[in-house]
Amino acid sequence: RNKSGHAAWQGPKRGIIPRAIEHIFQHLGNIHSEYTVRVSQLELYNEELFDLLSPLPPGCGDEPSLRIFDEVGLSGQRTTRVSNLEEVVVKSAADIFKILETSTDRRRVAETKMNKYSSRSHCI
Repeated sequence: RNKSGHAAWQGPKRGIIPRAIEHIFQHLGNIHSEYTVRVSQLELYNEELFDLLSPLPPGCGDEPSLRIFDEVGLSGQRTTRVSNLEEVVVKSAADIFKILETSTDRRRVAETKMNKYSSRSHCI
């Protein structure tokens, strides 16, 4: 949330992630093909990966370990994947924003001298 209490994906000062999500669904709305959109969210904290959509409580010790690896798809293109990462099928940008509302609460944050809600991690 920003200083005014609004979610970071709302309003004219929303960031690149919400703008990209909106752009993707605008584009998909203009094509006449079948498609599926899946969303996942991971956190990189102290050089470890954490699944922010996992149904397990953070730090419970039962979470499957996440591993980043490269693979070559059917078309021959290389892609980067994360094993054991929860994926949720969504139908709209609003679906993703609801997921972000919940998963953002699972991120690690700590107050610094410069920022009261400084994230101690990077989310992808």
